Amino acid sequence: MEKLIKFSFALIFSLGSIVAVAQDDTQSVGSTHNFKVNVDIDGKHLDDHVGNTYTWLVYKANDSGAPVDDDSDSNDDLASSTNEYTFVGTSTGTNINTVQIQWLQTGNYLVEVAETNAGTGACSTLRRIWISVTAGELDLSIAAVEVDGSDVTELTSCNDMSGQIIPRGITNFGKSVRYFAFTMKTDDQDWTGNWGFDYTITENNSTGANSAVVEAVTADVDVSTAGKVIVTGNHPKIILKVTVDNTPGPSPTNNITLNLTATSTTPYIVTGGTNTMELAAKDRNNTLGEAYVITASPNTTDISFD
Repeated sequence: MEKLIKFSFALIFSLGSIVAVAQDDTQSVGSTHNFKVNVDIDGKHLDDHVGNTYTWLVYKANDSGAPVDDDSDSNDDLASSTNEYTFVGTSTGTNINTVQIQWLQTGNYLVEVAETNAGTGACSTLRRIWISVTAGELDLSIAAVEVDGSDVTELTSCNDMSGQIIPRGITNFGKSVRYFAFTMKTDDQDWTGNWGFDYTITENNSTGANSAVVEAVTADVDVSTAGKVIVTGNHPKIILKVTVDNTPGPSPTNNITLNLTATSTTPYIVTGGTNTMELAAKDRNNTLGEAYVITASPNTTDISFD
């Protein structure tokens, strides 16, 4: 009898171990991860599983890792493949023992795979893993660039009218154009969803007035609201154009120092229709770029004669 009791307790403990759920990993919004089963040390599909059918699904979970059933229909709630995650590629089919998932929204999720034997009977095995998705790291990088996005080798250069003929009677010495690139990453991966930020522009010059006009070079970028940039349409990198009035006169007194930077804590990505903001503790990882110096040309008068 004593042995039977011990065996019963051992069986109960064993079954409890099977159904117990432990948090398996914390990943971040925007990150993409490979999920796989039945692979050897070289990452190859195990021979005795080749030909089997796999079905991968993602379910909602609570803070304890238990599946969510908001509808009380006894079925676990599936996560949204549009707002909460997306499969990068195929998620169902023969030999699909590996999938890629990109997380689009914070929350708790259960990644499930069902494997069905290719042989008679079509019996299946289900496995689940609990993933907690956090806001992660949003890194905005800003750099002075050429119009094509290539690096600028010299941040200090002459104004765009330098060496050009200024017509007689003209006192307006034209404008200069400079370009800035902005790149959004989440945990070192390009963010391909919607995003944005607030910006600050500085135009230090001898006149004390700001003439800067900001325009978007990249498509799907909205700069219609002053100080704000909204990016849609799968652009992890965008380019903005800034045009300023030249300030002729002695150099360096009449030089222009031009910079376009993001307001510290405002960079965000859009996940599930809501804005996930940059955390204040993380903004030290943003790269805010360096300023252009636009060198002035002499304010030469019209030619006169006797």
